[in-house]
Amino acid sequence: MSDRVLIFSSRQLCYNSASYFGRSIAGELTKAGFEVDICAFDDAALPEAADDAFGELDETFEIPQEVSDALSEYSGKEYLAVFDFNSRLPRIMLDDGTYYPDSIGAPFYDFLLDNPLYHHKSLRTPCKDYNVICVDENHADHIRRYYPHIRSVHAHVLGAEEYPAFVPFEEKEKCIIMPGSYRSHKGFEDIINSVEGPMGDIMRNMKDMIIRDPEATIEGTLRTILEGYGYEDDSHTDPLFASQMSEFYLVEKYARFYWRNAVLDMLIDNDMPVRLMGTKWYGYPGKRKPCVSVIPPVDYEGSYDRIAECSILLDVSPFFKKGIHDRLPVSFSAGTIALSDDNFTKREDDAIREVIKTYTLEDMHDKKRGRALCDEILALMNDKAAYEDMRERAHALYEERYSWKKVTEDLIGIIEKKSDIR
Repeated sequence: MSDRVLIFSSRQLCYNSASYFGRSIAGELTKAGFEVDICAFDDAALPEAADDAFGELDETFEIPQEVSDALSEYSGKEYLAVFDFNSRLPRIMLDDGTYYPDSIGAPFYDFLLDNPLYHHKSLRTPCKDYNVICVDENHADHIRRYYPHIRSVHAHVLGAEEYPAFVPFEEKEKCIIMPGSYRSHKGFEDIINSVEGPMGDIMRNMKDMIIRDPEATIEGTLRTILEGYGYEDDSHTDPLFASQMSEFYLVEKYARFYWRNAVLDMLIDNDMPVRLMGTKWYGYPGKRKPCVSVIPPVDYEGSYDRIAECSILLDVSPFFKKGIHDRLPVSFSAGTIALSDDNFTKREDDAIREVIKTYTLEDMHDKKRGRALCDEILALMNDKAAYEDMRERAHALYEERYSWKKVTEDLIGIIEKKSDIR
């Protein structure tokens, strides 16, 4: 068996994160004695509009010649494993009818960094040795149920690099940094309200149910509504359900940005110092308040310094119900306390719960609870002993679970064991 691993970054994700993740894993694999090939496509090779070029399943399409040339270099080669992130590669069909991952002699692992509903077109392709790694156990369960051809499904968070040294407590900026992009949830709501017929009715019902119940998932809410229409899925394996769910991505986007903006509004209404880092924040009404500052976006690797400068990292991930966002390991490494939405994982995992501050989404609808939360954050920001104790324990957890060395060791275990964990 080959001891060589191939890592693709076949699309540019937010702030060049896929390329960073690929390089980080490749570095640790090399240290562990593996040979690694990397194939990363830049924006010029695969522009944002390339989704159209990849088309629907079984449609004919063309990809840029430079992409075709790069991909053909690996066809027919043997590897221990092939990795990609939010991959489009399964949707590429070669002239002989082979799906591109099947042209490489290796199991293909797609690391999905968000909800599977965004990856339905890839997940439904019947590649022969298609494996998926999710960052949330609910997402993994969904794939196990609705994509029975996927050979193995795993849940594992991404890692973070070791930050050189903590910024001293006295030198920390007493502020809450929010990395990410701004989108108005109202824009998605307008689109949802414009959809006619049963589709529009279902979207609007889903939207209302998810906002009323922050514990709800997209798939659970859709299933509940469809049951009211007489839909039955006793086996939970109906492939049509996954197809239907992928059509309701606007509801996921609406709810995700609704909660992100609600959390920020609550903090800013309580005059908490907030620093926004990313794109499109010029459209956020709250940016005009004196307690808010906006800084330019940086790539994922550069975000470590910006996060390390601030006292608190804000994480809003309402649809990671059984997992954590990759920003949390970054905060653990960089010595900045994370403020994150409560979920099953953070409630049940004592080690995580004890090193972060959490809020419930219900807090956003209760001014007294919101004010109490802000008072707790301010107290932590200004209590050197408590702050340093928490970040030291968070860093110990980072070293135990979330360093790129540890994450890569876990990935090696997955690919060498090659177990089907259905």
